[in-house]
Amino acid sequence: MDTQIFVDRLLEVENLTSDLEDAEAKWLLEWGLQQIPLVIEGYTEEEQAGEQIHALMSFMRRINRLAARRASRPVETILEDLQALQQAYAQAFGQSRLVVQVEFEAAAQQLPQTSTLEAIQFLIGLYQP
Repeated sequence: MDTQIFVDRLLEVENLTSDLEDAEAKWLLEWGLQQIPLVIEGYTEEEQAGEQIHALMSFMRRINRLAARRASRPVETILEDLQALQQAYAQAFGQSRLVVQVEFEAAAQQLPQTSTLEAIQFLIGLYQP
């Protein structure tokens, strides 16, 4: 399957990184591009692979918003966002590390204290099995 159509799709969607500064946006886009082969692995139909790319983009949008707005959001809202992000990760990658409530709570407290890039990297790593 030609992955270039998915690369092009990812690069064309502006709201994946619209809340981020250039350096953070570039990092998240490069990470997303590297994930394309992983999320479409095993799919032979372009439509099914496209659904997985859509799920990847949904995960990236959520990271974009949460990382960019983390300092101005209440801890309770960050906590809800973290839980929703876990579901988005599982949809994109087929599985997610089970994050327990105490980890969500610690992350919700820690995120506002980090840089945007650190927040992005932390959020991605939080759910990796």
